[in-house]
Amino acid sequence: MTQPERAVFDDMLQDLVRESRRLWDPHLRGIALFGSTVRQLKRETDVDLLLVMEGLPPRRRARLEIFDALEERLASHLSRLRASGYHLEFSPILRTPQEAARFSPLYLDMTHCSRILLDQDGLLARVLERTAHYIEESGAHRVARGLYWYWVLKPGLKSGEEFELGWAS
Repeated sequence: MTQPERAVFDDMLQDLVRESRRLWDPHLRGIALFGSTVRQLKRETDVDLLLVMEGLPPRRRARLEIFDALEERLASHLSRLRASGYHLEFSPILRTPQEAARFSPLYLDMTHCSRILLDQDGLLARVLERTAHYIEESGAHRVARGLYWYWVLKPGLKSGEEFELGWAS
């Protein structure tokens, strides 16, 4: 990615936070960018986002419809990037603070590759710190396979043995 496109992307992230606050304050608690776009912006990629908000509807589809308003407000940034050959699609995950405070396998990868854009009360930082501690204590680790990786969640696990993933709530 060239500097101008990187600048447009970074401007979009700043506007994403600003517009999210306009749309959802005081309910918005946090926003994190995660996945490959944290490291590098590819010509065709998704932009993985975790948004934490109070008062979300229970159904996934209804949550994604809430995000549509933000995506509309960022359309000019997406158009500029598209004109430079970068085709981005948002992949948002919306969670309540209570849901975000519980362990999720998503957090394993986020400890390696995420960027907290907004963290009103430190929830995202605490969750990632707690996940990193769990990884260290459990001996879990990532194993690279070319461009991909997988997690060994319990080294030495025997067939039929059970274990609990993550921390207790």
